[in-house]
Amino acid sequence: MEFLMDAAGRGDVDSVQQVLQISAKSIETVTAPFNMTPLHVAAADGEVDILTVMLSSGEVNLSVMDDLHRTPLHLAAYNDHAELVKLFLSKEGHIDVNARAKFGITPLHLSIMRRAVSAAEVLISTQLVDKMAQTEDSLSILHMAADVGQDNVVKLLANSLSEHEVGKLMSVAMLDRIQRTPLHYAARAGHVDVVRLLLQQPFYEYLDVNAKDADGLTPLHLAARVGHTGVVVELLKCSNLSVNAKARNQKTQETLVAPTDLELEYLPRPSLADPKTETGNGFTALHLAVREGHKGVVTRLLHCANTLVNTEDIDGLTALHYACLHGQAEMVKTILECRHRNVNAEAHDKSTPLHLGVKSGHIPTVIELLRQTDINCNCEDESGSTPLDVAEREGHINLVWLLLEHPVEVRKDSGAEHLYSKQLELAAKERHTDIVRLLFQRISDEVAFPGEAQFNGQNLLHWAADMGYKQLTSHLLEWGYARDVNGRDSLCNTPLHYAAQKGHIDIVRMLLARPDVDMNSENQRKETPLHLAAKEGRTEVVKELSLETSGRLRATEEDKYDRTALQLAVENRHKDIEKLLLERSDVREYVNGLYRDRQVYVDAANAILVGAALIASVTFAAWLQPPLGYAPYVGAQQGASQPSGNYEVYANLEQHPNLQVFWIFNTLSFFFSIATVLVGAGGVLPMREGFIKDAVEKVRRALLWTALLLAGSVIFVLGAFATAGYAVLPPIPKYRNNMIVTLVFGGLVCAIALGVFLLNLYQLLPEWWRNNVDNRLILKWKELRRKNTKK
Repeated sequence: MEFLMDAAGRGDVDSVQQVLQISAKSIETVTAPFNMTPLHVAAADGEVDILTVMLSSGEVNLSVMDDLHRTPLHLAAYNDHAELVKLFLSKEGHIDVNARAKFGITPLHLSIMRRAVSAAEVLISTQLVDKMAQTEDSLSILHMAADVGQDNVVKLLANSLSEHEVGKLMSVAMLDRIQRTPLHYAARAGHVDVVRLLLQQPFYEYLDVNAKDADGLTPLHLAARVGHTGVVVELLKCSNLSVNAKARNQKTQETLVAPTDLELEYLPRPSLADPKTETGNGFTALHLAVREGHKGVVTRLLHCANTLVNTEDIDGLTALHYACLHGQAEMVKTILECRHRNVNAEAHDKSTPLHLGVKSGHIPTVIELLRQTDINCNCEDESGSTPLDVAEREGHINLVWLLLEHPVEVRKDSGAEHLYSKQLELAAKERHTDIVRLLFQRISDEVAFPGEAQFNGQNLLHWAADMGYKQLTSHLLEWGYARDVNGRDSLCNTPLHYAAQKGHIDIVRMLLARPDVDMNSENQRKETPLHLAAKEGRTEVVKELSLETSGRLRATEEDKYDRTALQLAVENRHKDIEKLLLERSDVREYVNGLYRDRQVYVDAANAILVGAALIASVTFAAWLQPPLGYAPYVGAQQGASQPSGNYEVYANLEQHPNLQVFWIFNTLSFFFSIATVLVGAGGVLPMREGFIKDAVEKVRRALLWTALLLAGSVIFVLGAFATAGYAVLPPIPKYRNNMIVTLVFGGLVCAIALGVFLLNLYQLLPEWWRNNVDNRLILKWKELRRKNTKK
């Protein structure tokens, strides 16, 4: 059998005859690939003589099929062996000329798909051949001719088919499985000659140029999507063409499977699946052409008077939107040349072409849009974002610069901060002086540049340190802004103040690395960077500042309210910072000094308390015993003239007013002494929590008040002593003169001592109080001098 197959393949007629004489059944024996018989092999090779011998050997089954269900006629048509096709057709009663191979393919289908024109002509001219046969995908011979561009076959059909056959071939019943006409396939493949033939008689009479497939795609859609300009030109010649027809994507293409390479080799057929399948709902041909960047198609469509350039898809997007979204600058330019285009058209989400162009990051596209005089650069989408916001969010720095050169509104909310950091970083890095000036001008509404105070007195270095922009700060320090490292804003804050307060440790390190930075600079509240870091709990910043080894840091500086960084850390319960600061020797010495001061104040308070207790004991005894010279009677006075129950001592007191004054001074001195003891005792009580300085201040305030109360008590004691002397001594000059001399001398000594005591007490007053008192005294003294000068 292999010998017969080999002889048939070589065209060895004699050998074939010898084998057939032995066994005619050898013709149907399967030995070749795909289970082909010698008949298949001879037909495929075009061996007319071999087939003639085989057919004359007796009864031969000409409809025998291989594994692909192909008959010898299929293979003859496949290889364009017209003579063999005629030979097979001559066996009219012994062959099925419309036999279907796999996928429902007939010999005529194969001849057309293989561009076997000679074989196709023979088959079409045969009455027995079914010209209306369709494959399993409902593809007709006209679909196939259109798909492979067989204009000769189309002409042949036009000339050989009757009007009735042409009408049937072009009817709705002849649509393929996805509702496409032959014109769809010719348009998709770009076969201009076939399209031109289909748009002529006899086909045009039955042709629907606007026919839509299962996804609503017309032939114009398919040609525009692939970019077949010639096909589009031919279609536009049709007066009834719906150039603005919209697709309705039903995702049909997702369900289709393209033929494999093996299938296309042995059983070629048109693919229902398109090479480009993405189609949006509501797309017009213009949408597709713009999206794919087919300038020639776009130009022809826009030149058509019926084209609506602002037609929207299901999302409200116009062709201009898609051109901007996909970065098609040439498409944008072409569309913008149309008189009726709407450059500010809004989609359903209110995004404009400028929004989408900025989002795509394609600079030439945005440039074309910004050249339009009617462009609105500040339009907002449904999220409230302007094109500038989109550029900020997407990080398209070049587009931001481009937009800033136009009348765009710059937002100053928190959403814009990240953008400006990126913009300024790049501008500073590249030392684009004008760009930096422009960007900071948009931030603060005025021009800001090195050395210029701005934005609440801030310069750009202040702002970068405050916002924590590390790279921007680095670039600025490397550039001209290093001179502003100690620059002060309207609140006297330096960049280090802002970085320390916000905890931007990297920026703090950058600033501290500058040898000229003043790490102890004070703002209006006399706060240093260390104060702010300790108050806000910025442990890393405090660590960086406190570990500074050059000795520049003064960690015990006090702010306007006499608070150190350690006190702020304690008050805000930042234990880590408290521990860090106490590791410094100067802070420990400061704290030890506070403890010493507290002990001094406590000792002074104890001394005052002893004096107050002594005075209280003396004045209390004066209550119990009348002044010298007055002894009360044990019993009542005798005599009817005196009321019953009265004592001589009270009668005597009524006769001496000095004794009443004595009692007043004595009583006040006693109560002042008791108040001194109570205030002093309260001052030395321990505090449950708080900084040691608070305890020192508490003791100092207690000492101040106890000293004032003691001074009052002493004054009242002296008054009581003087009035007692006047009361007990008789009004005789020699007695009273001695008393007056001693009172003057002793009172002068006490007054001097009391004055010195009050001056020392003045030193205990808070500094701000002393300053106010001194200022008032100076003003009054100057005022008195002016009055005296006028007199």
